[in-house]
Amino acid sequence: MKTGITIILLLCCSVFGYAQNIIEKKNSFAVAGGMGVHLVAMPSLNEYIHLLATSAQQVNTFATAVGFFADVEIPVSEQWGIKLEHEYLFKTYSIVTTYDVTYTIGYAVQSPTIMAQYCLSGKGYFLKLNGGGGWHSGNVTISNPLSGNDSVYSTSGPGFKFEAVGQTEFDEHLFGYISGTLDAQALGKVKSTRGGELSRSGKSVALNYFSAGVRFGLIYYW
Repeated sequence: MKTGITIILLLCCSVFGYAQNIIEKKNSFAVAGGMGVHLVAMPSLNEYIHLLATSAQQVNTFATAVGFFADVEIPVSEQWGIKLEHEYLFKTYSIVTTYDVTYTIGYAVQSPTIMAQYCLSGKGYFLKLNGGGGWHSGNVTISNPLSGNDSVYSTSGPGFKFEAVGQTEFDEHLFGYISGTLDAQALGKVKSTRGGELSRSGKSVALNYFSAGVRFGLIYYW
């Protein structure tokens, strides 16, 4: 875990150095996409897994999750713009329970987000700072090998994101994209379609979490 945190911090710090290949760039309409690696702290789900798993198989406070994102960036002035983004974040655990049965537990979060964007540009750099939020949704899926069924529990709630973006130029329109992100989600308790909460030992599972990550991709300017 410590190694993962160190790598993410180093990559986040490199965001600003990553923009140095740019001669000069003006803010303009753009589309972007790529993938990211996030360190996610989800205390409620972690506690559920701790209660379910054997003592030899426990999860860390921060766990690595993968996300894919796409966005549209709309300038409103030379320095300000609006960013419309959607990210899909997911993680799967394979857990051996105290009954020596292996469960598969996974979560997925859909995060449509609208952000205000501030651009810092000049000779040799083009950086962006984004911040905003949206109404996000997520689910927890549990695969029970004994019954052969998947149980799905869903929820939705507010989520917030901050992002610092650096870019490097491939040609006049196409740029490499690297960013550091901070996310906070408060989606609430997950429930089945019948309204039952996912819980163990009287403790309900909620998709409330904090994450820090890095994202890589491409961005195309018109």
